[in-house]
Amino acid sequence: MIRRFNLDDVSKIVKLENELLGTTLGESYLNDAYTNPFNYIYVYELDNEIIGYISYSFDGDIAEMLNFCVDKTKQNKGIGTELLTYTIDEFERLNGSSIILEVNSQNINAIKLYEKMGFKQISVRKAYYSDGNDAKVLQRLLKGVIGC
Repeated sequence: MIRRFNLDDVSKIVKLENELLGTTLGESYLNDAYTNPFNYIYVYELDNEIIGYISYSFDGDIAEMLNFCVDKTKQNKGIGTELLTYTIDEFERLNGSSIILEVNSQNINAIKLYEKMGFKQISVRKAYYSDGNDAKVLQRLLKGVIGC
């Protein structure tokens, strides 16, 4: 089940981020995000366990993905695709024009998923990550936008 996150989810999200991303937005950010109308955070829950999570900031026009992860033992089962599809549909419903994100140029599985979902590379941020890897900046135009 996909749902908006709540404050009880914060520690679980932080744990998931640390395990999968090696970094986290942090409990303070997530607690503040709960009441911030510009933050959209969704969890994928299975058997009362959060196994996936996706977060965005959305200004009413452009959604910027902040973090996205699925538990390693649950990857390649369509959960990431389902979460991403859900949020694309949500921002289209809210009349957003596009979604942008940054992805480590070495994260081939994520890049394949984003490309499958219609994201296109629009830029590269050289040596963006602490390991020296570049970030690919990807964008997906939403329905109703010229060129989509």
